[in-house]
Amino acid sequence: MIKFHEDFCQREIKYLHHEATIQSYNSAFVGEDIQSISSCYVRVNQRFWCFEDPLIALEVCFKTFFVFNCNYPKECYDSWLIVQQLLFQLHTPHDKSTSITKSVSGQF
Repeated sequence: MIKFHEDFCQREIKYLHHEATIQSYNSAFVGEDIQSISSCYVRVNQRFWCFEDPLIALEVCFKTFFVFNCNYPKECYDSWLIVQQLLFQLHTPHDKSTSITKSVSGQF
């Protein structure tokens, strides 16, 4: 968890240099590989929440963005929009589809 916090702080500094903000909602999955995730952390502001189930961690992270009406980070906007629209069946007037999201949505 210390590494997770350090990585977040480095990212925050990087964003400040570009005069951008970073959302305080992040997730990290801990394990040797994708098949053996042992714990998951979701950071909301300065608090870390630990979950054993990656799907629950993903759901909590998504809901923090949605409930607090926050923008998805640019580097993962497409992924979060796909989660929002395909998994949670939520569409808003603020959604900005991209060629990636249109392509993935078209496959379902």
